[in-house]
Amino acid sequence: MIETLDVPTPVPWLARLGRVVVAAGRRPALWLAAPSALLFLVFFVAPLGWMLRLSTYEAGGKGQSRFYETGTFTLAHYREIVTDPFFLKLGWVTVQVGVIITLVTMAVALPFAVYVYRSRGIYKRFLLMAVILPKLTNLLVLMYGVLLLLGDTGYINEALMGAHLIAQPLPLFANLAALVFGEVLIVLPYPILMLVAAMESMDPSLEEAAQSLGAAPLRAFYETVIKLMAPALMTSTLVTLIWGFGAFVAPTILGSPDYYTIAIEVYTETLENVKWPLGAALATVYVAFITLMVSGALTIQRHAQRRWGGAA
Repeated sequence: MIETLDVPTPVPWLARLGRVVVAAGRRPALWLAAPSALLFLVFFVAPLGWMLRLSTYEAGGKGQSRFYETGTFTLAHYREIVTDPFFLKLGWVTVQVGVIITLVTMAVALPFAVYVYRSRGIYKRFLLMAVILPKLTNLLVLMYGVLLLLGDTGYINEALMGAHLIAQPLPLFANLAALVFGEVLIVLPYPILMLVAAMESMDPSLEEAAQSLGAAPLRAFYETVIKLMAPALMTSTLVTLIWGFGAFVAPTILGSPDYYTIAIEVYTETLENVKWPLGAALATVYVAFITLMVSGALTIQRHAQRRWGGAA
């Protein structure tokens, strides 16, 4: 008599898990990406989901046991944001401030990046260190330095009044110009380093060849450098614009209430007014706006690359 062995029935989910492990073993890149994916889920996706849910709670407030009422659902905070003139003005000011910061930053970053790219030796390393140095400084310390420079009793006004050139301090502080100046100092290293890296990756012989064929220096530089670095230029502009829309430190210290941004209002509603759901709704609207803007910019960039590629 032949004995039969009982073969255990395979567990479906365990078999699928085994196939995933085997596939991941064949692709080491999956294991390398796993920590980043986990951090992204824990520190971005999960907080974003909680923020979205929080924005639909009824508000609690000062003097109450909770800052929001769990188990409730309302869209009143979003209705307030899109109908209240205060929040509409706040959004418009945020866009204005972001665009101005971006224009000024890129107007400084592009020529300075070209100058760094053209420089050589220890002088070039010195320029790069000067670019990186502000990022090694605490933002509050950096803004305090700007305050010492531009304040009513700052170095500029003290020097001008000491030289009897002015009788009263100039209004260099608590205005749009001071805000933009401070924020440009904060964000400027990013586009400069991105543009320098893009230019360093190009073949310098292309520019030399264009000049040897009779192109003027500026024309050769435009055709062989600026056009080729267009993706990096668009990316650095987009990064600067996102940073400008989220400006917080410079407007708080150097600006005035007329130029407060959404980021400041999120802080105010959440921590000062203790209206967590309204602050969460503001933050959600801001994230949605940035997401749409980035998606639109990437779409435009892809179409532009296809068009330039086809033209080439």
